[in-house]
Amino acid sequence: EPSPEVAACYERFGIAHWLVDDYPEALKQYDRALGGMGRITPQNGLLVAKIYLNTGLLFFDMGQYRLALQRFTDAHHILSDTLHRRDSKVAKCLNNMAECQLQLGETDQALVLAREALLLEGRVGSPVSKLHCYIQETMAACQMAQGNYDTAIAIYQQCLPYWQPENRDDLNGLVVEHQNLAEAYLKKGLPDEALRHLRKSFALMDTAFDAGSFQRVGV
Repeated sequence: EPSPEVAACYERFGIAHWLVDDYPEALKQYDRALGGMGRITPQNGLLVAKIYLNTGLLFFDMGQYRLALQRFTDAHHILSDTLHRRDSKVAKCLNNMAECQLQLGETDQALVLAREALLLEGRVGSPVSKLHCYIQETMAACQMAQGNYDTAIAIYQQCLPYWQPENRDDLNGLVVEHQNLAEAYLKKGLPDEALRHLRKSFALMDTAFDAGSFQRVGV
């Protein structure tokens, strides 16, 4: 008999294995979770979408972007078509789909999805939400891939105020933002500006992180 409670336990086991980079076991737990859900209903749809979303994140970390795109698309279908939601969860799915297509070299499609995600998040989310910033970063990355460095720089500059340096949890984002700007200025042929942002990035790491183990963590 399908049990959402048991499925939720398997999903948590999957997250735990994913966080320690045990991808095969995480995938096994996610599959068990989905196997325990049965038919998708309004009552269990949100959990099924969450499992698909987490499975997509797992495949993305494994570099299997086509599989990740399929899982994010499945989650989006459940949220928007089955549950008829138009909220930040849908915007997150759209942005994840855009990131996959960007990695697959499908930049035009990625930009369309990112714009849709930003428009939706602008209507239903907070204008200072981190998701709003993540979507803007995806759009900037699309512009970088298309060689539109001025546009990318303008978007990355808009993202800087989202990160508060006095908040340790925000420092990861601020470090990455300066690194993004450094890359964009370097591509534009402005090495002095690139160096300025790299120095800011490394200064933040020196004061708050072990630079040798720094990584950005998505939540």
